[in-house]
Formats: sequence, structure tokens, C-alpha cells
Amino acid sequence: MKRTPLQSSTVGSTVKAVLIGSATALPLMAAAFPAMAQTNDQQIESMQQQINELQSKVANLQSSQTKAAPKGAETLGFKVGNTTLKFGGYVKLDAIYNLNEDLGPSASPSNINVNASRSDLNQGHFRMHAHQTRLTFDSATPTGMGTVKGHVEVDFYGSGGNEVASNSYGPRLRQAYITWNHWLFGQAWSTFSDFHYGTTLDFNGPVGEIFERQAQIRYTFDLSKASKLAVALENPQGDIRNKAGDIVGPPVTFWGSDTNPAGSSNPQDQMPDLIGRYEYNKGPLSFELAALGRRFKLNGVSGSDSTMGWGADIGASYALPTGTTLMATFTGGDGVGRYLYEPFVGDAYVDNNGDVKALGKWGGTATISQKLAPKWTANLVYGFARVQSMSGVNSVAGNLGSVPDKFSDVHANLLYRPVDPLMFGIEYIYSYASYQDGSQGDANTIQFSTEYDF
Repeated sequence: MKRTPLQSSTVGSTVKAVLIGSATALPLMAAAFPAMAQTNDQQIESMQQQINELQSKVANLQSSQTKAAPKGAETLGFKVGNTTLKFGGYVKLDAIYNLNEDLGPSASPSNINVNASRSDLNQGHFRMHAHQTRLTFDSATPTGMGTVKGHVEVDFYGSGGNEVASNSYGPRLRQAYITWNHWLFGQAWSTFSDFHYGTTLDFNGPVGEIFERQAQIRYTFDLSKASKLAVALENPQGDIRNKAGDIVGPPVTFWGSDTNPAGSSNPQDQMPDLIGRYEYNKGPLSFELAALGRRFKLNGVSGSDSTMGWGADIGASYALPTGTTLMATFTGGDGVGRYLYEPFVGDAYVDNNGDVKALGKWGGTATISQKLAPKWTANLVYGFARVQSMSGVNSVAGNLGSVPDKFSDVHANLLYRPVDPLMFGIEYIYSYASYQDGSQGDANTIQFSTEYDF
């Protein structure tokens, strides 16, 4: 159900009704009290003239509002002073049944236990949660130099929570940014993002998608009515993996810019990631090209202490007259690690010679989305991602079992919208994971979801 804020047009209608009622009542009063009517004829005529003028002004105001506000403008929000505010989001329930693996609230291949006996995993696991419920807050303030807008978005995948006690979970900041003319400042989906893949009920979506929200400064050029170019400086946080044979302790060690690995100082984030994206949207065709440049630096290593990373992405979708939409993405590069969802193995590593090297990774998605009827839609989404072997690194016993080789998954769902704000859906998910020591495993999940958009 859409929230309908108080509108000046509604107030105008109420005032108009009152004025019309007054215009009818006054002549009746005059007829009932002749003496009073004769005494106050001039006053009544004056009041009637004022009422007619007010009615004319209200009608003109309503006409101007109708022309200025498009259909459905009542859903745009309510005004506080000179600022328009809007509250929105959705409530979502997910019911998940893992047929042979306890994967948690999302069917991530990284949660597959490849070391367990497969016969021990043939038992079901059921859970329900509402973590994905999302709240959004938008504002818009017109100025003499363009409208300034703000957007804040949270969900409930934050810390805390206890299924035994209350199932409470803390809110988590997803996005918080300001837009002004062609500028964006704040935390938003990365400019490297590519959304040319189908809807999934599973929260994380397909393997091989670009999944990154972070702080950034972005400027967008409008090249034409159908195309635009965006450039951005974004947060450079990254993770470097040390898998050299002489490391004391666990054979595989992760660290980021906020920790201190043995024998070296913290990684230095000395410059932001540089990203550019070109978009084209016209009629049934949509596509994008994006490029990424990064720098990794780690003090205290014996060899070269820095290296450059890069990434490239292409994505497209095409809508057919049959109600079928085809979509595909492909992403790859050296050091593209954290931008490409699953498997996460860091962005760079230190080889046996102490040289910092960017880690190669690539993946993609393919989607067929079919409109079956006005209220029914089906999606088939495939995703995959691969990680290159770490050249120049010793094969220390136990290491390769922790280094992914290939992840993939398939999402097949059916969505039903009985009324506009309400959706019911069911999805089957097949997840697969293999590692560089040859171990592998798969998992099967069925998910039912209900979502109410407001």
C-alpha cells in the first residue's frame, strides 16, 4: 500500500468544498431572515464576490498543480520547509531449505564443506529470516544552482542477533550519498557495477556479478539522450594474501590495511581506485563498458613492494517482443578481487621472492527472464567465477585446499505479483565449488520469499 502524504491539492479540494458550502448557505440564510437580508444586502453581495474570487483562485491553483505534477506525484513524498522527503523500502521474509548443506542465510558456494564426507551431508536444514528488509530515506532541496538530493539506505544484515532469544539483528548502512547536478558524493554502488543480470530471491545473487558498495566521488557526463559516461575516485581498501613457504603459523594468511602481518608493515592505500563506465540505453537494448585501475603497496617485503591492478567489464541486455529479456555480463582482470562476488581470495599476494603481485580473477553471468503473464515472471540465472593459480608461490602442504579454483551457481525462480506492492516467489539454487587441490562439492537449496514494497 502506497503512503499518500498530505498534498496541497487535497487541502485545496477541502477549502473549495467549504467555500461552495458557504456560498450555498448564505443565500438560504438571507431568505430565512428577510429583514436581516435587506439590511445586509451590500455586505452579502460583497461576501459572495469574495467567495467567487476565492473559488476562482482555488480552481486556478488546482489546474496549475495538475499541469506541474505528473500522474502519481502523490507518491513523491511530503514537504518540510523547502525540502521534499520520502520514506520507502520493503519488508521481506525468506524461508530457506538446504537439502544437503547448511549454507546459512544465503546460498554462497564458499560455505560448501568440501572436506566432509558427502554421505554425511544428505540431511536437510531449514531456517527463516527477515534480514533483507530494507529502509530508504530520500530528500530533495531545490536551490538556485540545482537540486541537492540525499539518499540513505539500511538493511538488517548488521551485527548482533540471537535466534534463541529474539532474532534481533542490527541495522547496517548500505548506501549514504549526496547528488548535486552531475556529482555524487558518498557511499553508493561502485561505478564499476554491472546490473545486467536477472532477479534472484537469494540475497547475494549469482556468482560472477560485481558486488561492491563503497565511498566515492563520481561525475557523470551526459553524452546524448541515450548514453552517458561516469568517472570516479573510489575507496582503495584491498586485501593481500601471503602464501609464501617461509611464513610461520597458518599456511594461508589474510590481511588488509588495518592489520599487521608477520615481518611486514601495513599495506599502504596511497591512492584511490580510478573507475570509468560508459552506458547506452535505447529501446530494447542496454549495455555498458567499464574499466578499473588500482595500486597495491606493501612495505617491509623483500622484493618489489608495489604493483598495479586492473579490471574490465562488459554487460548487456536485450528485450524481445515475446516478453523475453536476455542478459549477460563478463568481468576480469588482475587485482579485481573484491569487486567480483565469490570466491574471495584477496586482491593481491606476495610470492616467494617477496614481490607483490595482483591476483587474476574473472567471471560472468547469463540470464533468461520470461514474462509468462501480467502477474507471473520466471528467471533462469547462471553465474561463474575463476581464480588464477598463484605463480611463483611454493605449494606448501595444506595451502591449495584453501585456494579456490572455480565457483558457479544456477538460480531458477518463479515470481508472482497478485497486486502491485506484493510479491511471492520460489527459487531453486544449485551451488558448486572446487579448490586448487582438487577438492570439490555442491549444494542444493530451495527458497520461498514474500516481499511487500512501500
